[in-house]
Amino acid sequence: MGCYHFHLNQLSRGKGQSAIASAAYRAGAKLECTYYGEVSDYTRKGGVVLAEIHLPQQAPERFKDRETLWNEVEWIEGNKKAQLAHSFDIALMNEFSMEENIELARRFVEEQLVARGMIADLAIHDPKKAKDKIPNPHMHIMVPIRPLQEDGT
Repeated sequence: MGCYHFHLNQLSRGKGQSAIASAAYRAGAKLECTYYGEVSDYTRKGGVVLAEIHLPQQAPERFKDRETLWNEVEWIEGNKKAQLAHSFDIALMNEFSMEENIELARRFVEEQLVARGMIADLAIHDPKKAKDKIPNPHMHIMVPIRPLQEDGT
C-alpha cells in the first residue's frame, strides 16, 4: 500500500538557509554561491536518480544551469531575511517502477508548476533501503519565490 507524504515549505535566508546549498544537496551536485562566496559539494551523496530543471516558455535558457538560476535568486532576494524558494518534498510510490515515478514527477512539475509560468528544479532521490525498512523514493522540487514575468525577468 502506498505511503502519502506532501510537504511544502519556504527556504529562508532568515533561517540560515541558502538556495544554492539546498539545490546542491537535492541534485547531488557541487555549486558555488557567489552571494556568500561558498561552495556546496554533495557530489558524494548517493541516491540521486534524477536532477533537472524545467522552464516555462518565457524563461531565459541560462536558467537551465542550476548554479546560474539559484545564484540569480540569491542576488535578487537581497534582504537578510528573504524567502528564496518554495520547497516541495513528495513521496513517490513504492508500487511503481522508478521509470513510472519519474514520468509521474515530470508530469506533476509540467502541469502544476511550469504551465503556471514557474521554473521548477526537480530532483528524485531513491536512498539505499536500510535492512527491514520500507523504501523511500521521493522527489524534491524547488521553485523561486518570485514568479517569472512575461518578459523572462
